[in-house]
Amino acid sequence: MDVERYLKRIEYDGDRDINLDNLRKLCWCHASHVPHFTLDLFGGEGKLFDMKKIYHKIVEKRWGGFCFELNGLFGELLNLLGFNVEILQGSGFQLGPDKFNPPFDHLLLKVEIKQEIWIVDVGYGAPSFIMPMELVPMKPQEEMSGLYRFRKANGDGENSYIVEKRHKQTFHMHTGERIMENKKEKISKYSISKDWNILFRFSTTPHKWPEFKEG
Repeated sequence: MDVERYLKRIEYDGDRDINLDNLRKLCWCHASHVPHFTLDLFGGEGKLFDMKKIYHKIVEKRWGGFCFELNGLFGELLNLLGFNVEILQGSGFQLGPDKFNPPFDHLLLKVEIKQEIWIVDVGYGAPSFIMPMELVPMKPQEEMSGLYRFRKANGDGENSYIVEKRHKQTFHMHTGERIMENKKEKISKYSISKDWNILFRFSTTPHKWPEFKEG
């Protein structure tokens, strides 16, 4: 991998110090220059598990990709820059059937900086966060796309978490009173509050790249 060419692709011109500020800048540059799309899964090349091909697609051809490709390649970049990175597996959530997808449905990253754990995910797409989120259970964390939190997933082991996003609140323009959501809206059996939407769950157990091909 040509690190300099990759950084030029995402237009990152900061320094190479290993700190949270630079991790945030790298995430923002990546998310704002490399689009998330799944077109290749429907009649295209399909899922790519060759890192050289993914690099060619995203950096040289200047295309986007889906979570395995975006987070997988971004994890390699962070590793080469000197960050302490591990690959994690996740499962997307479907509210209609009220279930999680099978394991290894999603790939995300865990980055440790000064004994703090940060979850990095530049590959889930618009519904989720793009900036690093500290792995502290039930701590609301805000970025430009909304308010998020990590909740321990009951019954799935101590290393399993559910990612939730706060419902967007709407207020009356004249009275300032909150407009309540539709009471008929479906609530998942996995929810503990109607004010938070479930996005996906993940485990902090580290995995290797080949395991996603097998999964």
